Amino acid sequence: MEKLPIKLAFSAGGVVYRRTLSGLEIALIKTRDAWTLPKGLIEKGEKPEVAALREVEEETGLKVELKGPLGSIDYWFYSSEEKARYHKKVYFFLFEAIGGNLEKHDFEVEEARFFKPEEALKLATYHGDREILKKALSALNI
Repeated sequence: MEKLPIKLAFSAGGVVYRRTLSGLEIALIKTRDAWTLPKGLIEKGEKPEVAALREVEEETGLKVELKGPLGSIDYWFYSSEEKARYHKKVYFFLFEAIGGNLEKHDFEVEEARFFKPEEALKLATYHGDREILKKALSALNI
């Protein structure tokens, strides 16, 4: 059996919240039938928080303000194109929505929408996203 090369990948993203008259809401994006947190690759020489800000704004269409770090998750996946295994680490940050428009998300995203915290936790497709959401809600005293 051929031993596959292992590659490393680093991404950054965030949990975006807003406070409304009806309470706190969390933004999720939908890509390839998954509801997830906005995130993307860190470019060479870019700091994780800068990459997170850029990716969150691109993928949600919102203007956001950095509130602080939430930690990171890591996981493995296989790239059939590269015939390689990837070990990916994703750094997450907490952001408050301060403007923008969810309709202005980029082409990679099917939909961007705000949800009540409990709904966001149920809808989030990936375990790692749910863990980061819990950290964000704890940081927001929810």
